[in-house]
Amino acid sequence: MGDLQIWAIEMIKEIRLKRFKRFEDEAFQLLNEGVSIFAGPNSSGKSTLLQALAVWSFGVMVVRQFKGEAALLEGHDGQGAGLSKDDFTPINIPDLRHLWFNLKSQLPNEGYSMAITVKWDGLDGEHHLTMAFSLVQDRLFAKAVDSNLQKNTKIPQIVYVPPVAGVDAREEFATPAKRRAMLGRGLAGSVLRNFLLDLEAANRELRKEKMGEKKKLAPKDLEEIRANDPWELLNISMRETFNLELRVVPFNAEFHSIIKVEVVPKKKDGNSWRNNGPTRDLMVEGAGAQQWLTVLAFALTTETDVLLLDEPDAHLFTKLKLELLDGLCDITSRGLQILMATHATEILKRHPISQIMDFGVKHPRYLKEDVQRIRLITGLGDDYSPLIDKARISRCILFVENDSDARILRAIAKTCGYNWPDNIAIQATTDPHSCRLRLYRTLLEAIDGLKALSIRDRDNGALKNVNPDTLRDKGVETTAYPDFLARTWRRREIENYALVAEAIFADGTISREDVEKWWKDRGWAWPQNMSVEDIFLDCDIKVPLKTLLRGKSVENFLKGLKDAHIHKDLKLIAREICNLRQPNA
Repeated sequence: MGDLQIWAIEMIKEIRLKRFKRFEDEAFQLLNEGVSIFAGPNSSGKSTLLQALAVWSFGVMVVRQFKGEAALLEGHDGQGAGLSKDDFTPINIPDLRHLWFNLKSQLPNEGYSMAITVKWDGLDGEHHLTMAFSLVQDRLFAKAVDSNLQKNTKIPQIVYVPPVAGVDAREEFATPAKRRAMLGRGLAGSVLRNFLLDLEAANRELRKEKMGEKKKLAPKDLEEIRANDPWELLNISMRETFNLELRVVPFNAEFHSIIKVEVVPKKKDGNSWRNNGPTRDLMVEGAGAQQWLTVLAFALTTETDVLLLDEPDAHLFTKLKLELLDGLCDITSRGLQILMATHATEILKRHPISQIMDFGVKHPRYLKEDVQRIRLITGLGDDYSPLIDKARISRCILFVENDSDARILRAIAKTCGYNWPDNIAIQATTDPHSCRLRLYRTLLEAIDGLKALSIRDRDNGALKNVNPDTLRDKGVETTAYPDFLARTWRRREIENYALVAEAIFADGTISREDVEKWWKDRGWAWPQNMSVEDIFLDCDIKVPLKTLLRGKSVENFLKGLKDAHIHKDLKLIAREICNLRQPNA
């Protein structure tokens, strides 16, 4: 990628997590050069570490914005900065409680019960900053609780790029806050044009500055720009890899709202590149080219000190995976630190073992010997071998939050007369649809024709993200994988579908009068109107309902529902599961 110019020096050397997601108390020593690869089975903590850094950086931004730079410095003793759950944008989670270990955000006598500590080296020595977090009702509070920062100490600028879901057909100009929010939701492709616009504008300004009063650039200046400017380097990579060149349609924020980026087919003719077909919109390019472009665009953004990449190689075949890694390694020599999570065995076989962190062990650490590399690669599928065996036979997977959900849906399918698939692979996990999709993609490489249905509780997630007719979750992009169906209950969780008054007192175990009183105590109209959904959508009913059922589990109650009492949402999902084996499902 040409002669290299150093951009940044702030390299993270250590991160410590206290009660963050899956880690109760864990420290990670990080390399401050090259590309660090995080590898291991699904749900082993690779993405969690990347997300922790993204949350830490977000906490720094929030405190800086609301309390000022002084609130991050050594010796400051003030209050934290608070924000609503809707303003939390660094990562995509259904509920803020999911940031905490075992979802317990409250601890006795410990208001700020979760903390992330980051250490890094700067020009003036080692620095550390601990950001602590507290959850009070629906408000998140962030506070710097341990810091040796002084005035003018530079804090690493971190960019987190989740798995790329594709490029939108239309992309509006976005503010920095909007861009962060889209990245946090895993929609890097939805703000890609915004970043390309910035890179192209910086290139034009640099050319204008170098040109001065002259009519054209001096050859020496042009050579320097082409060797070092991010926009030029990005286009060099696109030409050499995909025979394409990028063109940003002139944009003026005073008049335009939609950013347009086109690709120009190119063909090499000697030492020059010539046009080789009509210009087309970036949207029509393949997933591989879009993925490559997105990763490199963020890697080449000069304001970034630390780049966090979660499976950036997902849509690429082997040759391009290795070439992308080579390009990223080249970019790190400019001073950029890259931390990358991957499942690609091709990369793990080739990358230096000293730069591969193994998350398949109790305490993740960098490899030291080749035998550890072999154990890591061969062990990636061990945790999922029963799942893989069943998936190979049935060619369909059902993702649920709990095993009981699958048992309930199987009983409902039987009651409705649907044929439950034999040997269907069932994976119980509280991971979001996006994580389940990553596992599905990995399995799809080895199992042709694999189909999957992922069903999740909505919890406190936005109802607007759920299609009321199909239960399709609009928050996850699955266009590239049409055989992966992401579904989310309209009601808070599957147990809420047990709220059928007539069914509760039908067998005489519980009197109608008791049910009526329980109903009215909650402010619900009696008799029950089955067409009214709103009152049942967000109530947390599991424990009170179990009390009303006098010890009978909600699972057994749901499994025993008669056809007339089964909600249409339950029937819809049960039918979709049973149709997974159909050729056109």
